[in-house]
Amino acid sequence: MIHKELTIRARRRNALELIEIISVFCVSSEDYTYLSEESADYQRGIDTEACMIADNRSVVAPAIAFASSDGTTLQVTNIVPGNVSQIGIEEYNGILGRFAERFIPFCRDRKLGIHCVQTSDALTLASAIPGEKTRGFFNRYLALHPTSYHPLDIERLDVFICAAFRYCRKTINVDRLKRYLIESLKWKDDDASWCCNRIKTGMDILKVNRKF
Repeated sequence: MIHKELTIRARRRNALELIEIISVFCVSSEDYTYLSEESADYQRGIDTEACMIADNRSVVAPAIAFASSDGTTLQVTNIVPGNVSQIGIEEYNGILGRFAERFIPFCRDRKLGIHCVQTSDALTLASAIPGEKTRGFFNRYLALHPTSYHPLDIERLDVFICAAFRYCRKTINVDRLKRYLIESLKWKDDDASWCCNRIKTGMDILKVNRKF
């Protein structure tokens, strides 16, 4: 099981408008409270559109943090426990899911045109590498001898990196990919770390090359 993700978007609304809708939702609900002071501090701290709300019904008294990476959408970036040291994955996903179950009908009833997209809690290759075409290149790398470090195998990994940079609209989750390689494919930690570090480094280099 992995942490679920939640993205909130609307075709003709920006992130600040989405935050305002979340604030209005909290006013209408006994289950959630908009944390004005914490939201302002959080937004200043990360220098982007952001907010925080309290889940009044959960026994762990969590605060749900939202932030925008593009100015148009909001993502749940963290769920911070209020009266325990940490939140387990199952509890985290439950808190996120309950918010979505209440927020979606609120937006639908008011015809706000809001879309909420949740990811799966299953650890799969698709959860780490979005895009079927991109995953196809990684599967070609996996299909032969990926942990042999033969030049041809490294080249197949580099081809995947180039394909991911060109075709994948979403970010490759290298931490989740490492877990998938170790837990699902039974790779050694050193092999999985090498693979994921090369992907991260390759993507960073390609970003710099694009601006060069």
